[in-house]
Amino acid sequence: MTGWPALAGEDLHLRILEQVAEQYVRAGDGDAAARCRRQGVTRFMRSFGTLAAWNAASVADRMGLRTEVVSFAAFAAVRTRLPVDPSYAVASGCRWGKYQAADHPAEMGEFVHRQRVWALVTERSTGCGRTCPGSRSSPSRRRPS
Repeated sequence: MTGWPALAGEDLHLRILEQVAEQYVRAGDGDAAARCRRQGVTRFMRSFGTLAAWNAASVADRMGLRTEVVSFAAFAAVRTRLPVDPSYAVASGCRWGKYQAADHPAEMGEFVHRQRVWALVTERSTGCGRTCPGSRSSPSRRRPS
């Protein structure tokens, strides 16, 4: 039999992550961007090795990473359809929508809707006195709870 060897388990996940990393670096606009993206991938792999290990880390540990590492993690999570906990997605401020629109345009409407609902629920449950991202409401237009 010819072709790709059968991969399973962690070997398959690592091969997919390598492919995603190559795509991420190639998407950089110019040599400097590609170099920065490559550094992000290298630091990600050194820190976590797999998306599963990254996703299992605490929000604080993931938030303590450099921007280029966080950007690669967001790109890889969307590209591989890895479910990410909402507390990290909100706290990270990554370009989730940008990656979602590029990789899954048919699902973008649902993504935007869920993001707006999450922001509205967060605003109402915390009583924050500022506009919550995606809620399209300002404190002056909020109704009292």
